[in-house]
Amino acid sequence: MIDRNLLTLIRKEIDQTLLAVAEKHGVAIEAGRCTFTATHATMKLEISARSGVSGEVITKEAEDFKRYAASFGLKEKDLNRKIQYGGAQYQIVGLKPRCRKFPVLARRGDGKLFKLAVSVVK
Repeated sequence: MIDRNLLTLIRKEIDQTLLAVAEKHGVAIEAGRCTFTATHATMKLEISARSGVSGEVITKEAEDFKRYAASFGLKEKDLNRKIQYGGAQYQIVGLKPRCRKFPVLARRGDGKLFKLAVSVVK
């Protein structure tokens, strides 16, 4: 039977394997959301190119930030900018243009991803 504990163990192994495959091919691979029942599990994979110059991962959300920043009153150069919010430091990593209330994606120092309002970034 498939349960949350089993998937947690499997996920760790998948992440290690994906890291090796990603390094081999010069991309970034991340296992995403997982849904499951007692007999079946489905996991999303996201594969992103890396910049030839810096090796930085080029995510869809980063591309969307560049494309739509102006329509949210932000500047393209705000991408990767560090901000202080709620006593923690965040780095702006992308934009989800369909999310009107909290469209800005920011990664906290511990690696956790958050959705923030545009007013927090300005």
